[in-house]
Amino acid sequence: MASWGLNDKFEEPTMLQEADVSLMSPEACKQIIHILGKHGIEIQAPSDGGICTNPTAGTSSACLFDEGGMLMCQDTGDKSGKSWMLAGVVYGHPCDKDAPSIFVNIMNNLDEIKKHL
Repeated sequence: MASWGLNDKFEEPTMLQEADVSLMSPEACKQIIHILGKHGIEIQAPSDGGICTNPTAGTSSACLFDEGGMLMCQDTGDKSGKSWMLAGVVYGHPCDKDAPSIFVNIMNNLDEIKKHL
């Protein structure tokens, strides 16, 4: 994940911020969002095959000004291991390490994206 959002001290970064994140299943993501909603933390669940990162893996969470930040994954077809692909764009940012970060799934929205190019 990479973005220009505020860092963990809520300061504006001078360099692009990046964090390693792990993915969680859409079912697990929706379940956590439902539980958080019962405790007053409102997050909209992904409706179009969104991608969620795992909050229990000791990873960073998307936060303020991260909208549009990139979720990237290594291209497994590239034997050099140097190629990365854009998988998602920050959609939801709970700023809470106990809540999943939510990304729009680029592959599920290619037709809509192409309309605006």
